[in-house]
Amino acid sequence: MEIQIESNQEDIHLSSQMAVFFKGVAIIMVIISHIISKCYDASYIANLFGTGGTSIFLLLSGYGLYSSYKNKGIEIKSFWESKINKIFIPYILITAIYGGG
Repeated sequence: MEIQIESNQEDIHLSSQMAVFFKGVAIIMVIISHIISKCYDASYIANLFGTGGTSIFLLLSGYGLYSSYKNKGIEIKSFWESKINKIFIPYILITAIYGGG
């Protein structure tokens, strides 16, 4: 048995507006999972929302990184500077303000 897959080499493109929308939906799913797990005894449903939202967010983040690399390349130094400024510094500040949990 032989399987042949034909491809027309067309890229599937997701606009940045749609990616932001879906990332927002994914974040809301994670927030809902935290609310459900704290307020109700429905950990299975909360787990579905949380893992689903996290998976969607990570998939879209990877797609965005790939698209950025494909369109304009990535310089490692500026990439890490951006991540430090956008993610690590706010994380450290919020963690310090709220006492780490």
